[in-house]
Amino acid sequence: MGEAYFRGLIISKLCNDPNYNQKFRKVEAIFDEPDEWLPYWEKLKAVLPTIEPKYNL
Repeated sequence: MGEAYFRGLIISKLCNDPNYNQKFRKVEAIFDEPDEWLPYWEKLKAVLPTIEPKYNL
């Protein structure tokens, strides 16, 4: 299920979604507990700030 959240955040960031920060906080709360997705979440958090929006909602 984690993959769907990751894709949603990436798409939200690419589309310059005005609710991106709210969505990020929600997903961050989900992955706050250590589980199998935690290493991937840490990598995604490092990459998300470097993504430039390509579209505008």
